[in-house]
Amino acid sequence: MSRFQRPQKFDRLTNPDASAVDTEIHYTLAPFDEAARAADLKWGVDRLPGLVSDEMAKRYGRAKAALDQAIAANDPEAVRQNAANCAKGLAAMDRAATEAGHPVASPEFWQFDVDGFRFAILRDARMWPAMQDQSPDVPFVTPQELANALQAYRSASALPTVVAIKDHFPNAKITKITPAKATDLDDEIPW
Repeated sequence: MSRFQRPQKFDRLTNPDASAVDTEIHYTLAPFDEAARAADLKWGVDRLPGLVSDEMAKRYGRAKAALDQAIAANDPEAVRQNAANCAKGLAAMDRAATEAGHPVASPEFWQFDVDGFRFAILRDARMWPAMQDQSPDVPFVTPQELANALQAYRSASALPTVVAIKDHFPNAKITKITPAKATDLDDEIPW
């Protein structure tokens, strides 16, 4: 339920020019922020509007847009009204999704421990709050992040031999990569 991004205006250290209105707006949004975090944890990040009727999602979108405009206008009363309306919208969508029998967020992930490095691959990135709640000490990556890392790995100029081997022997398994030492490259050729 991401909302209009704004600096934490109440923090005198990072925003010494914060006004009383800025601080009021920040704390006025707290109940809505908490409701949005709860919805993300229960259903997955920004997944709830996709589980309800088009009309209900559209009404929530309009309410959310009005809240964002009120925040941008720095209008505390409009923020209060629109934040309360958005919180009601989240509650209504939660009821509708529950009544429709939609499953709550259940992170499907594969956890690995490779040579003492623990991590998990999370199938659906929107489920990260549930994953973090279930396994807070395990760092996770998404399939997109994994694909990006593999693309960078394949294009790395330091690994042309590994890439060539995988191209010619697709079923080969790389079990260890040991970086060459500078002294290994300058050794004498035994004739």
